[in-house]
Amino acid sequence: MNNKHASIELIDEMAKVKDDFKILPKDIIESMLEDMTAEEKDMLLRLYIFGTNIDQ
Repeated sequence: MNNKHASIELIDEMAKVKDDFKILPKDIIESMLEDMTAEEKDMLLRLYIFGTNIDQ
C-alpha cells in the first residue's frame, strides 16, 4: 500500500484473518496467503507489526 489510508472493510477482514491464523493449521494458512492480493498481505503485515493502530 503506497498510501496511508485503507478501507475499514479491508482492515476488519484482515483482522479476522489474523485471529483465524491463531487456530488454523499451517497448510491452510499457507494456502490462504497464496490466494491473497498484495494489498491484503500488506494490511495483514501491518496488523502484525502495529496491531490495530495502522496509522503509526
